[in-house]
Amino acid sequence: MEVNATDQHQDDDHTVPGAVQEDTNDTRSIQRGVRIDLGLEIGRVIISLSDWNEVSEGSILMLEGVKVGQAYLTDFEGVIAYGELLDVDGTIGFQIKRWRTA
Repeated sequence: MEVNATDQHQDDDHTVPGAVQEDTNDTRSIQRGVRIDLGLEIGRVIISLSDWNEVSEGSILMLEGVKVGQAYLTDFEGVIAYGELLDVDGTIGFQIKRWRTA
């Protein structure tokens, strides 16, 4: 993507070649080096400790209030987006449907 920078005046002599592009490229370069840890959750289950003691291989834990395919994108503070799981050429993808509002 190419970004051209000009100041707010319409005069031809006020173009600042590459000014915004350099800032944009520096910002993008920095952003490429920063990693964020995101999680994908489909829901949570709250059960009693006595019920947990009975869970074994083959047990089914029911998620209430979650439709098949729904998921949540999370960061270290909690849910940041809601969406659905998709099959993208045999790989699971996540399509954001709605950002969490404050």
